[in-house]
Amino acid sequence: MNKKVLVLVTSVVVLIGISVLSIYSVSATPINSDISYGVKYTGIACEQVIRVDGTVEDLGCQHNLVTNRGLEIVKTALNGTAGFWNLTNLTVGGNTTPQSAADTSLANAFATNGLAPVLATYTVMGTGNSSLNYQWTVATAQSTVNTTGIYNQTSANTNFFAEAYWTPATVLQIGDKLNVTYYWWVA
Repeated sequence: MNKKVLVLVTSVVVLIGISVLSIYSVSATPINSDISYGVKYTGIACEQVIRVDGTVEDLGCQHNLVTNRGLEIVKTALNGTAGFWNLTNLTVGGNTTPQSAADTSLANAFATNGLAPVLATYTVMGTGNSSLNYQWTVATAQSTVNTTGIYNQTSANTNFFAEAYWTPATVLQIGDKLNVTYYWWVA
């Protein structure tokens, strides 16, 4: 056999082998392999106090901490399970301990005094952008407030999604209003 023909036949055999190997390796990739689409969640909580005399104090905005249960809520929503993703409830509290992703409820959450957990106003602000807002009025006693949290139900220890902490704590007098707005966007 001629050297040119031998080189040509060898090259064709090698190319066929590479093609078969390439096809095998593509088809051998499992369907459920890890693929990242770069989905990113960002959330902030903004607080404002409206004093009885009409003075407005802007307390600023803080990034929130998504809890471990919050991550499970996102995973469940992505799997299509209804009910877990309706994050429409806010609560406020006065907390002296650091936040933790392991938190299952907002520490020292108020249950009375006009500061009880509430069904808040949910607003879609565009594709992937939402807000949750409520304004409490202090009813019967001075209260010190510095935390807020999102749930999908108003009872404690039920699907606690995220929490935010601000400093310094705010002392609210009877008749003062606390306005909290959570903003979150997914990109």
